[in-house]
This record gives sequence, C-alpha cells and structure tokens, in this order.
Amino acid sequence: MSDLAADVAVVLDALSIGRVHFIGLSIGGMLGQAFALEHGKRLLSAMWCDTLPSTPAGADDVWQQRVDTVRGTNSLAPLADPTIERWLTEAFKAGNPGRYKQIRDTIIGTTPAGYLGCVAAIRNFDFIARLPSVKLPVLVVCGSDDAGTPPDANRRIASLVPGARYEEMANARHFPNVEHPDTFNRIMMGWVNAQR
Repeated sequence: MSDLAADVAVVLDALSIGRVHFIGLSIGGMLGQAFALEHGKRLLSAMWCDTLPSTPAGADDVWQQRVDTVRGTNSLAPLADPTIERWLTEAFKAGNPGRYKQIRDTIIGTTPAGYLGCVAAIRNFDFIARLPSVKLPVLVVCGSDDAGTPPDANRRIASLVPGARYEEMANARHFPNVEHPDTFNRIMMGWVNAQR
C-alpha cells in the first residue's frame, strides 16, 4: 500500500498538482488511507468507499486460492463470475446486462501481473492504529449489501478518523457508484463542494 500511495504522489508531482480531493473505492480506498497517512499534506479531503482498515483475519486462505487460480490459468477469467457477483446485485445484472458484461470483461482483461501485485498489497496492511492521526475531512461511504468490505468495517474507519462521517447506500453491493450512480454522484459532489 505504501508503494501504491507513493505512485500517486509521483503522478501528482508529474502533473504539477499540489493538493487534491482523493476519492477511492475498494483497493482505492485502502490506497487512499495509505496516502492520507503518508502524504496527508497533499490532501484537501478524502472519500473512501467500500474498503477496509486492515487485512481481515482469515483472508489469506481466500486470497491464496485466487492467486493459485490466476497463476494456474494465467488469466482472471475463472474469477470473473464470482467476483462480479460479489460486486453487483442481481437486480443490477437484470436491468443493465450490457454494463454488467462490460465490467465482467474488464475483470477478465486485467493482467495477471497487475492483479497479483494488488493482491500482495491487500493481503498485508493494517491502518487501524494510525487512522486516529489523520487530520483532514473524511467521508466513508459503503453499499449496504457489500459482503467483502462490509458496512461495519467502513463504519469502523469513520469511527477511527477524528471528525469523519459515514454514509451508507441502500440496495448496493461493492460498487454503489455503478448500481446507483445518481445517488453516489450526489453524495460525492456534495462532499467535494462542502470542502471548498
């Protein structure tokens, strides 16, 4: 996570951007926490969505199975269906088959090296003890039906960061921004505008 956060700083430097509002979902929220802890002066605010404050106990076996599958097939295709089923509700799939397929195809199109690199970061991080040191406005958002990065973990992040706020989006799994874009965008733009 520290390396990924450093990558963000390098990109901001290359673009001559001093400070930003950081919005990250899933691993992006994990990376955002690392960035706030290690490069907090670069942030105006942070919005972390459907994420975790640390690697959950017992997650290593699940991740190892996925790693073994990707290494054995040199592809993410075997993970596509179980992954997207965790990310999006059946109602979204039924009502948006084209978008559902597009996201599924994106999973399949992810390079094994990229996936394995991100898994390495996800398997070994813990920000819990350091989150109380974050000194910037933080909003944590989570889909109510997200089983992988559940609401209780997201509420915990908000409880650890002084002054942070938590907002839950109903009838959404891991991608509330995809399932309910208008609601998500209203929350996001309201948050960013409130920090100006």
